[in-house]
Amino acid sequence: MVTYDKQEDIAAYAKRAGITFPLLSDPKSEAIRAFGVLSEEVQEASSWYGYADPSAFVIDRTGKVTQGFSALEHRYDSNPETILSVLR
Repeated sequence: MVTYDKQEDIAAYAKRAGITFPLLSDPKSEAIRAFGVLSEEVQEASSWYGYADPSAFVIDRTGKVTQGFSALEHRYDSNPETILSVLR
């Protein structure tokens, strides 16, 4: 998971939520922009600017994105089975 939140904030969140997988901090939204998922609903002047639209990507062993899922395109389902079916 990648978020624009500060590392210490997401570390505290992970501890509270019992999350054991990596949460990556992207405070300048560089990765978020690179994946093309920067939310366009929030203006730059807002403190919320920089967050990503809900998305998921399947990345192969060579680092190539092979599948993308976006809530905005109605192709993303919060059910993990949707993504696991692609991995199978």
